Amino acid sequence: MHVCDITMFYTAFGGGVRRYLRAKRRWYGQQGERHTLVSPAGRRSWHGDHLTLPAPPLPFGLSLIHI
Repeated sequence: MHVCDITMFYTAFGGGVRRYLRAKRRWYGQQGERHTLVSPAGRRSWHGDHLTLPAPPLPFGLSLIHI
């Protein structure tokens, strides 16, 4: 089986979505299955089993969120 997750909320620097998807990828790998992640970025590129596609930035950013 080949599972493909498509997400618009992914950052290489941390966050719950990234943590969840990495754990899911590890679990599928332990089961002998393939997992591919598709997420937005500034340009199209492949990083192993992670495909990034060009997308406009969201209208808000982490720098605007003060907790």
